[in-house]
Amino acid sequence: MRAGSVVLAFFTLTSVASAADTLREFTWGQGPRAAGTEVLPPGQGAPHAQLKVDHRDAAPRTVRLLTVERPPITSPRYAVVGSVRYEAVQGTAYLEMWNVFPNGGRFFSRTLGTSGPMGLLTGSSGWRPFILPFLNQESAPPPLVLEVNLVLPGPGTVHLSPVRLIQFGPGEDPLAVQGQWWSERQAGLAGGLLGAALGCAGGLIGWLSSKGKAPRLVLGLARGLLVFGIMLLGAGLMALVSAQPWAVSYPLLLAGLICVTVIGCNWRSLKRRYEEIELRRMRALDAR
Repeated sequence: MRAGSVVLAFFTLTSVASAADTLREFTWGQGPRAAGTEVLPPGQGAPHAQLKVDHRDAAPRTVRLLTVERPPITSPRYAVVGSVRYEAVQGTAYLEMWNVFPNGGRFFSRTLGTSGPMGLLTGSSGWRPFILPFLNQESAPPPLVLEVNLVLPGPGTVHLSPVRLIQFGPGEDPLAVQGQWWSERQAGLAGGLLGAALGCAGGLIGWLSSKGKAPRLVLGLARGLLVFGIMLLGAGLMALVSAQPWAVSYPLLLAGLICVTVIGCNWRSLKRRYEEIELRRMRALDAR
């Protein structure tokens, strides 16, 4: 019960993310589509309609996915977000968003990162979130047009969920939302606190057991840490299955593995030590 409360508090602390405002949501099947694309209805690998882009030519191709004229953006921080999965994509494919401003300027955002929601598209992957963020100057006017493209250097199949145009308030981190349980900064803070707590608990167990004191406290604390570690491992596996970035899955798996390994390897020796102490105490009473 206590371990479950700790897990709940951990998730509550680390999953506090900035709340973005959804300006518009775009579903596929509305309006003309580019050649080589197909709209799949819900139920074919996803609970929502999805756009399938099947490119079988070795030549590069850029597919215009979406054009948003005069988007209702009022904040300098905004993004287009959604989910993507892909199969047998050769080379480095990516999603991009061009921002066209009243003065004629054109600036882009591209998913060319090595991991996370801004990671590039190569090989095959299950559904994972993507984000195309942009940070405008505070005094600059909003863009006149947003153009979202899929760039394929070679053959591959890409599936896209419906996408949303969102904006953020001052100081909000676009990369800390949209399907990600918590940001890297929140993971570092929570990981440090959790590591310190686990270190203190382990040190207390080691010190009390070496003195042969407080058997109920030591064994109860060790049992709680073991259950806590199993729950963390389960949460880490859920993060992997849902394609969460490493900042989410890695701390959960690491902390869970440490708890389970350390306590699991020392559980019998802890019980045996206190059983021997109790046995010596009873023999001493008998001798008296």
